[in-house]
Amino acid sequence: EWTFYFLSSVQFNFTIGVEKFSKKLDEAEDWTTDKVFLQLFGSSMMIFNMDRLNMYMKEIVKRYGDTINQYSFERQRRIGSICINYLGRSYKDNDRTQLSQVLLILYNMSAIPDLLMYKLLGQYFEALFTNDREKADELLKVLSFSGYEIFVMNLPK
Repeated sequence: EWTFYFLSSVQFNFTIGVEKFSKKLDEAEDWTTDKVFLQLFGSSMMIFNMDRLNMYMKEIVKRYGDTINQYSFERQRRIGSICINYLGRSYKDNDRTQLSQVLLILYNMSAIPDLLMYKLLGQYFEALFTNDREKADELLKVLSFSGYEIFVMNLPK
């Protein structure tokens, strides 16, 4: 059984085999538009090896790429959460395979206040990947100053 926490601070507990879940994704007509598949995928990134994760993220990038801002708020939020979880995993595993494409999705999200955190976290991960310590620290200060001290403690440094 795995327990996953993601940006919305909602906790999901589920037991599922990696191969079984992968098979379901592979068999789905278009899992990149299915709310349930997207939710499960976004909260299960730690169970996949990076090769498989990159393969699935390539499908997300293909679907949403530079058109993310044309989708509903809810879809942008869900894809933003997937992108942030992917960046966290990629940083942990030092994998840059889909880095620029995923950052582009976050950059192209609608500039509405409710999506600001995704865009800020995209900037933060970009700073981490490019070793821009000054920018990363500044973003951490902004988040801490805004009341997200506990959230900041859980971010990779």
